[in-house]
Amino acid sequence: MKVTTVTSVKNIPRGGQRANPNMREATLSDGTVVFASYSTPVAAHVPGKGYMRTSRKWSVTTTKHVNLWLARQNAGNVAEVDQDVLDALLPDDFSL
Repeated sequence: MKVTTVTSVKNIPRGGQRANPNMREATLSDGTVVFASYSTPVAAHVPGKGYMRTSRKWSVTTTKHVNLWLARQNAGNVAEVDQDVLDALLPDDFSL
């Protein structure tokens, strides 16, 4: 069984230079980057699979957060996936 660990977590600035504690990014040991809005994983970049975002509609603010993060990543094709797919990317004992 492959064990993936979180290697870093950082707050992401919404605008300007100040970090927004409601926008966080976790980098995993396999190179996956998971983006969270309000502690919920809502988008990710998975090596070999590309960018993905949740198909679940959360809030207007969370949608803005996701769109901003993906734009900053210069994400081209972004797959919409079930929320369960994004939840499963993080270790069970970890929360953003």
